[in-house]
Amino acid sequence: MSVYINNFNSIGRGNVGLFEYYFDLGESNVDTMLQAVRDGETVWTVDKNSGVTVGDINIFMCAVTSKDNINGIKTYVRNELGKEENRFYDEECRLYKKYAGTLMAIGIVKDMPYTDERMAFVPFDRIKGFDNPVPYSEFRDFISVSKTGSMTSVGYKEYVQLLSIIKKYNPGIDLSEFERDPYASVQVKTLKRAPESNRISVTSASTVEKEKTTEMTAAECINMFPVGCRVEHKTFGNGVVKENCEKRITIDFEDGEQRCLGGDFCVKNGLLKKI
Repeated sequence: MSVYINNFNSIGRGNVGLFEYYFDLGESNVDTMLQAVRDGETVWTVDKNSGVTVGDINIFMCAVTSKDNINGIKTYVRNELGKEENRFYDEECRLYKKYAGTLMAIGIVKDMPYTDERMAFVPFDRIKGFDNPVPYSEFRDFISVSKTGSMTSVGYKEYVQLLSIIKKYNPGIDLSEFERDPYASVQVKTLKRAPESNRISVTSASTVEKEKTTEMTAAECINMFPVGCRVEHKTFGNGVVKENCEKRITIDFEDGEQRCLGGDFCVKNGLLKKI
């Protein structure tokens, strides 16, 4: 078994990142993690090649850079977006001011991850949130959180130190089930592609369930969105399909940006249509 810090950031650089989540899901990653704490379980994305396996301990961290990134889109939000988007933005600013650069929660991998072409979807349970999130400054001297990937492996000695700091910030929290030696029994497993009958279907930001899904083929995706056709995306607006290969649809949008979108995800969630 292993311990990881999962460093997540739902606010990409530029004006779009946060609002991809808002328009598609109605909330941000921080909102989703807070809901996971209330539910005690969730399904979370991790690096496909991270090697996580059942029983691994995962500590969820909101990226240090997320607060700066959200502040950086303020002018765009105020000048270009409506009342509801501004309300959402103000609430997220409050949340990211509290959680950016901190450890928010801890959980255990419940089942083997399911993978698609790019990501691994990991079921977690026994999730416990930290009423007082732990700032990176408290542990950066002995753990260097990766800046190039979402997952940072934590050694046993460092994990014991980190648990002590978490309990110092949250003296009433019961972490007894996380105080075992996660490295006492090492199991090596590889990520497996989910069988078609057991894929994870994201029905909302806070409700992720396994259900039977029928994915379209690459040929069906090409027929739906052939190269050269005009399309409309709920978040990004109108554009023209430049490439459609292996259900990855590259679109030149009218805002001047070119984006590569997952065909299955767009169709399943009603995000993209031909016009």
